[in-house]
Amino acid sequence: MGHELCFKESEYITLRVAIDDYCEENPIDIVAALTQYHSFWYSLFQNSVMESLAWNSRLPLLVWRK
Repeated sequence: MGHELCFKESEYITLRVAIDDYCEENPIDIVAALTQYHSFWYSLFQNSVMESLAWNSRLPLLVWRK
């Protein structure tokens, strides 16, 4: 059962757009991501990429919190 990991650099404006485009161009079954804790104030004023992916992605999303 050999699975291949792929890492790719991208020059997209937002991470969400880069992930969406990559998933459309390649045979992706699931998106896995590692997140870190942000303070209350940071979370209050910044948009979460993972939250945006969770609401807008057609693929399953597996997220680990660091």
